[in-house]
Amino acid sequence: MSTVSSAQLQQFLGELEDSSRRLSTLVASLSPEQATARPEGAAWGVADNLAHLSLTTEAFLPLLDAASTEGREHGMTGFGPFGMGFLARALLWFVDPSSNVPVKVKTQKAFEPVGTGSVNDELGRFLELQERLAKAVVAFDGLAIDKLKVASPFEARLKYPVVGAIAIIAAHQRRHILQAERAAAAVV
Repeated sequence: MSTVSSAQLQQFLGELEDSSRRLSTLVASLSPEQATARPEGAAWGVADNLAHLSLTTEAFLPLLDAASTEGREHGMTGFGPFGMGFLARALLWFVDPSSNVPVKVKTQKAFEPVGTGSVNDELGRFLELQERLAKAVVAFDGLAIDKLKVASPFEARLKYPVVGAIAIIAAHQRRHILQAERAAAAVV
């Protein structure tokens, strides 16, 4: 894992690493059939959750890259701790599985896992994107991630600080890891 000077960024890197480890362990514990099976009902299986997380990361990466470039070009330095503002905190509360929000929201069509490949292909794609995401996080070291903003890839009118975006990404991964673990338990 890379080292950064910001404790918040270091925590996020640890969370991304934990997500990669948990999903790798989960996939290794399942047969390919179990990993692609969907539990009863319309719930996603393990491979579907991996594909969804990859689609989400692919949408966030160019936004994060543009924000770090902007921060460097404009000398927007900062070392934290960084606040994320009301909107990001509210979205984080909604997405984070530890908040136990009982509302379930259907994702937008662009983020639905259709044509899911083999679970090993989906895991490989996810892990490659996690590496790119970790590099994007490292690129913010020394920047004012509370002042740099990104638009939500789900709703472009919503803009929040980069620190919030990264926290939301990590929480979203935790939510879908739990969903994948429940799906795996249902098909084993």
